[in-house]
This record gives sequence, structure tokens and C-alpha cells, in this order.
Amino acid sequence: MTLQTTGAISFSDIATELEHTGIQSLRTMSELADKDIPDAMSEFYGFQNVDYTVTGVDLSGTISSSSTADTQSYDLETVTVIDPATLVLNASITSAGNQSHSVQLFKNGSRMATIESEGTTNFDSVSAEYADEDTIQVKVLNGDNGSTFAATLTLKNQSDGNVTLGSDTFSYTKQSS
Repeated sequence: MTLQTTGAISFSDIATELEHTGIQSLRTMSELADKDIPDAMSEFYGFQNVDYTVTGVDLSGTISSSSTADTQSYDLETVTVIDPATLVLNASITSAGNQSHSVQLFKNGSRMATIESEGTTNFDSVSAEYADEDTIQVKVLNGDNGSTFAATLTLKNQSDGNVTLGSDTFSYTKQSS
């Protein structure tokens, strides 16, 4: 529910919107709403407590340690979220033999972003906004025969204080076809 844009707003109205059951001081509720000092009741006109909680998403499934396939995927997941949330995929690459290795972030079957290995150990991240019922998938690409690609992947909800949704470490060697 969004608070009204005119008229009187009570501490009780604000506390209800914030789902706050503790002490109802203006400073406490302003902090909970990420409002800056000086505090004023008027800053709550039209306020909506947005819930960016994401459920149903992690890095599940396993990346095979070796395969003849160029691409391996984590399980396809469906996002459950009340309001659109920005999810961030971090890759901490520990071993990459060449530049044909990458990690890709997909939304509803479309590639949103790619982290390239650049043939060296590096750290990078990509993000995309997801809404309720969107699907998310993470794919690992290793295009060179006999080459190993290893990394730790972490999927976080940037909209909710960078809460970790899932993490996995893989080492994937591409075998000759």
C-alpha cells in the first residue's frame, strides 16, 4: 500500500507501511525508509515500502568437470519477486587458458550480459533487472579443446542489500569432440 499524498499521516500509518512493530519515533522510521536528516512527516507523502525480496533462485545443478560440449548451464530458475529487482552475477575467475571462456547471464532466454575471461585471473560482475515470473539462467562457455576454465560464481540481489542468492565453484575442462 502507498501512503497518501495529501492530508495527515500518522506514525501508525508509516509503521504499518514499513511493517515496523518497534518504537515509533520519526528518526527510527526515517532510517527504516532510508530517508535523510532532517526528518519530517511530509517526506512520507506517497511513500511505498518496496519489497525486493527474491525467492526461488540460486545456482543449482552442477557444471560437469569435463565434457565435449562448449556450453554448460545451471538449472533454469523462475524469479519470484514482488517488485523488480536487480540481480548481480559476480565471477571470480581462478583459471582460464584463453579468451574463449565466458560466463553468461540470461533473462527469459535472452542473453543479458557476458563476463569474458580475457585469459587471465580477474574479477568482474554483470547485472540485469528481473521481475516476477522472469526466468534466469547462468551459462558457462569453454570453447577450446583441452582447456580448463575455473571460477567461483555468486548471484546476489543488489536491490536487497546484496543478499547472496547462491554461490558455486566450478572447474570445467573442454574435451575434444
